[in-house]
Amino acid sequence: MKQAPKKNSGRKRLVNILAKMPACPQKDSDLTNCKDYNWLEPHCFNSTHIQKINLFAGKLAEQIKTQLKKYYGQNFEVKFDSIGQFFDEQLKSETPSENYCLAFTDEAGSIFGYLDIPQATAVAWTRQLLGDSHNTEEQNPQLSSLEISLLHDIAAEVINSISLSIPQGKIKPQGCITKNLVAMKFSPGQEICKLTFNFTLKDSEKQFTFSYLVLCNHITNRVLADADTKPQITDAEIKEKIIQNIKNIKIPLNSMICKQLFSLDELLSLEVDDILIFDKKIDDPVNILANQRPIFSGTIAKNEGHYAVIVK
Repeated sequence: MKQAPKKNSGRKRLVNILAKMPACPQKDSDLTNCKDYNWLEPHCFNSTHIQKINLFAGKLAEQIKTQLKKYYGQNFEVKFDSIGQFFDEQLKSETPSENYCLAFTDEAGSIFGYLDIPQATAVAWTRQLLGDSHNTEEQNPQLSSLEISLLHDIAAEVINSISLSIPQGKIKPQGCITKNLVAMKFSPGQEICKLTFNFTLKDSEKQFTFSYLVLCNHITNRVLADADTKPQITDAEIKEKIIQNIKNIKIPLNSMICKQLFSLDELLSLEVDDILIFDKKIDDPVNILANQRPIFSGTIAKNEGHYAVIVK
């Protein structure tokens, strides 16, 4: 008997087979490394992206330190602290109203982020430049017009550090320093990346912070640009690859010819050459099992000295 040619069962037949197979219970040990997924936070970056952004931020911190040394004539300690992802609504509730802000634009003049400067940092920056570094502990200090002008120049240098850290285009400060007002308006649902840095004055252990607030897609286009140089895979190609991988899964099949119940006494009395009689006839169909579940039926056959089943 010749072996029957293979038939292309198609997606519908594949789905029917998988539907008949029960899911294997997952062990508790498989869940020990699971992390909670917060649906209220954006997840624009994966772990590889985060690692690359951390490397960029470390490089940026060194560039900021170099720029401030030129401006102040002395060394400061600047270190990258953290990365956060927010939606527009979250950012509004978490940004203190007394912070100072300066927006920055790309080479086309479009605002895509701003520098966020807490009040304590603004006072430390300006009064250090004026030689009044010891008068930074004042409660709720108000910057003079001269100090705000100096703060703008310092913030511009911090923003220019971005252009010196990445090759993709020129980034420039835009407009004036603002207070009690976010330097740019984000659209509802936009994903925003917050890069926070720590700043330490010379001969001081007190740390001050400042942050870059940037649209996540601009981080992707600029900081992660070389990570995206790989050929892009379309959704159709991904879908086809998944289907091919599913089709290549090896599934053990068993053929259930027949079964019968015997008492223990009958089993103990069995001898060589005894004939066991089952209730199924020779021409009756047999079941083909996958994972102990019947998926096909067929008839017993023989092919080149091997048992075979003709699927019906």
